[in-house]
Amino acid sequence: IAADLRLLGRLAAVAEAENNNSLARAQPIGAASLISGNLSSTSDVDYFAISLPAGKTLSALLTPAAGKDFDLLLRNAGGTLIAASQKDGAAVVETLSYVNGGSAAITLYLQVRYFSGGGGAYSLQLGW
Repeated sequence: IAADLRLLGRLAAVAEAENNNSLARAQPIGAASLISGNLSSTSDVDYFAISLPAGKTLSALLTPAAGKDFDLLLRNAGGTLIAASQKDGAAVVETLSYVNGGSAAITLYLQVRYFSGGGGAYSLQLGW
């Protein structure tokens, strides 16, 4: 995944925008993005909608603030969990990837959620 995200200087800077607390209210995100986000409380959750082109591999890297443990989940258009990174430990980087092996673009939803350490800031890097 790190190799897929080497070109950080080419990532579009995006600020997470509330209210993106559900699939229905997911914030649309384009390819090659660096999202600055914040979980304002332990009950906050952030969703991002992505259109992954056919034949492409989504790579995602979530870096929480010091002392925070957040999880990174990937859901399909129906809300079903299809991939997850839920490593234990504060400030541990979460990574995941997913291949669209189909012949058409698909809509996917990345979910950032609290696990421990309270709410706080994070960065989420996406590429394909």
